[in-house]
Amino acid sequence: MKLSKRATDVINLLRGTDHYLTSTEIASQLLISTKTIGRLIHKINAGTSSGKLIAGVKGQGYKLNYSNYLSEVIGGQIRISETQISAVERQRNSLEQLLKASPRALKNQDLFGDYYVSESVINQDIKAIRDVLRAYDIKLQNKAHRLNVVGTEHDVRRALQDIFFDRNIIDIDLSLDKHGEINTYSMDLCRTQLQLIERELETNISYPYNINILSHLYILVTRYQSGGTEPRRSVHLGPEALQVIVDNQTLYQVAQDVIVNVEGFLNTAIPESEIYNLLQYLLSSRLSLHDQVSMVVSQDKKVRDVTSFYIQEVGALLDLQTDAGILLGDLAKHIRPMINRLEHHIGIRNVLLEDIQQEYPGILKAVSKVSSRVATEFDLPEISIDENGFISLYFAKYFEQSRQNLQALVVCTTGLATSKLIETKVGMAFPEVVVIGTGASKDVTDKTVESIHANLVISTVLLNKVKTIPVVIVSAMLTRLDKERIRSVISRMRGSEKMLSDITNPQLIQVGLQVTDWRDAVRKSATPFINEGVATSSYVEGMITTAEESGPYIVISKGIALPHARPELGVKKIGVAIATLADPVNFGNKDNDPVRFVFALCAIDNKSHLKALSELVDFVGDQAFLDSLSKAKRPEDVYALIKDYEERIY
Repeated sequence: MKLSKRATDVINLLRGTDHYLTSTEIASQLLISTKTIGRLIHKINAGTSSGKLIAGVKGQGYKLNYSNYLSEVIGGQIRISETQISAVERQRNSLEQLLKASPRALKNQDLFGDYYVSESVINQDIKAIRDVLRAYDIKLQNKAHRLNVVGTEHDVRRALQDIFFDRNIIDIDLSLDKHGEINTYSMDLCRTQLQLIERELETNISYPYNINILSHLYILVTRYQSGGTEPRRSVHLGPEALQVIVDNQTLYQVAQDVIVNVEGFLNTAIPESEIYNLLQYLLSSRLSLHDQVSMVVSQDKKVRDVTSFYIQEVGALLDLQTDAGILLGDLAKHIRPMINRLEHHIGIRNVLLEDIQQEYPGILKAVSKVSSRVATEFDLPEISIDENGFISLYFAKYFEQSRQNLQALVVCTTGLATSKLIETKVGMAFPEVVVIGTGASKDVTDKTVESIHANLVISTVLLNKVKTIPVVIVSAMLTRLDKERIRSVISRMRGSEKMLSDITNPQLIQVGLQVTDWRDAVRKSATPFINEGVATSSYVEGMITTAEESGPYIVISKGIALPHARPELGVKKIGVAIATLADPVNFGNKDNDPVRFVFALCAIDNKSHLKALSELVDFVGDQAFLDSLSKAKRPEDVYALIKDYEERIY
């Protein structure tokens, strides 16, 4: 069994210690989740024949069984990936040498001699390298058994940085790479300069920005050490670049100090354009210096517009009720440097991407879809999957915060034993609900729940004095159906279920509608769909055709009609239009005619409307609700009645 790079990293980490390491300790050093650690260890142990390679002890962590490890390695049962040189790795090594030396030519023998491969294999490697370079607009020249790459300095460094990222040459803790492929003295210099930047800016530069800056400096040093001519050419700075320098004097001075130190290390002059390049990397990082001026960031029009676009469009795709004010400030602090990275073609690598894809696939998919539109709408380059992963984390964080524990008050007639029984059952069935108190129904009012910061009441009796937060009415035994009601309320509070009040509004409601017959009743009751952009006129006519073809089954109970049609006939979004008729009309249903109330339905699929429809069925089965509905004088009264009943029922 050949181990993956991550599995190899886990084994190497455990091989370097004689005590147990917890999954959290392993995860923090390898920058992957504890769940991924568990999956890797399970896969390692499942693929070995000598027993468990990694032993786990509850409460202590994991430790390498060195005897089993030696048996597997000596017996050839496992191959550590870092000791294997595949064709891809060979090609990547050669490509790295060519990029470091660019534009100087290197002999084929110097590039491939140590691998002892045939001429045909070398030709295959050259073709593969050329294909890789094409993505960076870099050409590979092959003359007289010598290879060299030709491209702009920016593109050469971009390709080198991607190689460093792919090979994890610079580790997340900014240590030297595990493979011994970094010049120790050069890296020490670069780490010292990163510390200098942090010290002068009085900030701590976090991942991934520290890696970006460190790799930029190391590649800069490597290119000058290679003796190539391209990096020594000074690039003329235009008016726009000079204005950026004027606007960011503090950062420019820090970048200048770093480049002066690099000049001393290399004992060679470095053009001013390298100071500007480093400045752009600083501007493309999230620094506390920028966070302190978050008000300015949020007021920058492009940053604000892009951030708001993400919040609105991702929220719509995920059906996530977002508070733009909460998200805007935090996300804008990421979007600002991201825009700078995109505009200056500065890449970034997200080592958390695999975990994000596993933990939040829906969020990542939505963000990626919106990013494609952002690039078009705001004239930006294509936004990478790595960038999308970081943006997804902000929405995931908001999502998780919105799922924080609900604080519930349990109420019954007396407030004694029954309340305690319900409290125990709620705690077992709903870990996200914290019961913060129990009480007798006579003592519970809006003022009571406000004083203890409750946001949900679970009660065995109706509470007429509580109208500001949801009240779920349950039986004393808290049956399965009761638990379903509680789950439904929790889902609605978190925005994952739509209730009737979510899919209708006063603009879709008509009171005292004058109609001539059932067709007129359907057509007029559904007219607001057209006016409000919920559906087309074709859909409205389709409701009539459906009733003509299938019969008056749409009269679902006495006096209640529920006309609808297939979504493909013209539904644009989910909605319910409500009409009370001035004079009841017959629909042809002997059991339930005449109809006085029409609830026209628009559904975009088979699921999104089910909760609202279930609620509607409950409402129309409640004679008290229908009596109140018949007395309503305005659309606003009907909508308020629905909201009131939702709060009372749930």
